[in-house]
Amino acid sequence: MKSHIDPQDEMIPDQVGAWKLSESNTYSQDNLFEYINGGAELYISFGFSNVYSHVYTAVDQPGIILDVFSMNSARDAFGVFSFSSETSNADIGQGAYLDMGVVLFWQDQYYISIMSYPETPESREAIMSLARTIESNIGTRGKLPGVLSYLPEEGLVKESIRYFHHSAWINTHYYISDENIFLIDSKSNCVLARYGDQDNRMILLLIDYHDPEVARAGYQSFVKEFIPELDESGVVKLEDGTFTGCKLMDSFLAVGFNGSQDEDIIILINSAIELFKNNS
Repeated sequence: MKSHIDPQDEMIPDQVGAWKLSESNTYSQDNLFEYINGGAELYISFGFSNVYSHVYTAVDQPGIILDVFSMNSARDAFGVFSFSSETSNADIGQGAYLDMGVVLFWQDQYYISIMSYPETPESREAIMSLARTIESNIGTRGKLPGVLSYLPEEGLVKESIRYFHHSAWINTHYYISDENIFLIDSKSNCVLARYGDQDNRMILLLIDYHDPEVARAGYQSFVKEFIPELDESGVVKLEDGTFTGCKLMDSFLAVGFNGSQDEDIIILINSAIELFKNNS
């Protein structure tokens, strides 16, 4: 099995049904903005080696655009997928999202986007066939980020899970700060998720730092900037009436936001801490 995909690689078929490969281009971090205007930040923040873009054409049918993002690792491919789709609704690769004229999936270190507009019955069949072919040709599977195993199951809104290791994404579900107050770096493994129903929607942020000293510095920075009045209870009532709390253990930090009751935040944080203790 080859370790990478490039425009000439046999892993990318020259033809799928009536569609023939008509154009291939390669993009790097230096010129991705030329291809994806306004969306390149997501891929750059996770880190990738190259993006291989392919166009397939057929007579009297819409074109098919295949983009293969060769990320730096499987965790990066999963991270991009977690931000690119609200849910995984298809059994392709290690997670896939299907919609009209769209197949998105991730597998090992690759994030794959296949699009064809407007969709026809023939193009639908073709993009599904293309996805299955690439899935088979990649062959290998990657490991999910370990920090996901520290998310408590009870109350978890699974489609809200967002994995990242760049501070730009901490405000995805709840505004926290425009600054890197958690001192997140490329070695940090972070996950955000929603918990509870619409009437009691809490946000859980978990950060598995690479070093206990870095974790303590991140914890102290967050407390100083966001909840300086924090005491031994571990929970603070904010001006808007919601509760925020946090707890540090070794290299692991659990932070809960937007609780309607302090007990809810405490239970959520402690559940994550217990999972870390039992699985790390």
